[in-house]
Amino acid sequence: MSTESQVHPLKNGSLTIYRNGKHQYWTNEDETKRPGVTSIAKLADGDMFSVGSNWATKIIRESDGDVDAPRRVGDEARDIGAKLHTDIDNFINRKGTAEENKLFVHWLNHCVGHRKWLASEQLVISEGSYGGTTDAFSDEESGLCLWDWKTVTSQREPYKSTIAQMGGYTKALREMGSIYAPDIAYVGMISRDATWSELYPVDLVEAVELFEACLTLYRRLKNK
Repeated sequence: MSTESQVHPLKNGSLTIYRNGKHQYWTNEDETKRPGVTSIAKLADGDMFSVGSNWATKIIRESDGDVDAPRRVGDEARDIGAKLHTDIDNFINRKGTAEENKLFVHWLNHCVGHRKWLASEQLVISEGSYGGTTDAFSDEESGLCLWDWKTVTSQREPYKSTIAQMGGYTKALREMGSIYAPDIAYVGMISRDATWSELYPVDLVEAVELFEACLTLYRRLKNK
């Protein structure tokens, strides 16, 4: 199983954070494996089984009864999202632009603007609780901004789990004393056909509260 490491800059020193292929996180100071923030934040969406079942039924119907269609569509969506994240990370780290990726070009033209990008794909950790990987940070007029990118089909607002996820990142960054502890946050909603995008502002107070509720539920379910 592959393991990645990253030195995260703090306001007072630094912290080495590790992540493995199971999306578990730990530090050079404490090797306790912590779950990923998404495993906790997904509880905010409630009964997603019914939503997923309805979606799969719709895809099968539209594919003339092909029961493998939902898996292929899901894999394609993940690949599209992963490719965009990689291209954005390369751009922020000055490794070039992916002009062949129309989704990235749309992001570049409609989401970047005058922004001063500070970092991307930063590992974060909350002591004794969870870890995660943030998408990006920028320096805005109203403060340091945390970003998350979502490739979507039609929905114009993020799921509650995404808001909780942003709350989890914010909580961890503040606890760490990270230089990237955010003042504001946005979710960039980008359509997979590269025809539209929305920058959705996140209320960080509400996001942290939502994530903390998910964390409490997660711990109780784990202790059963």
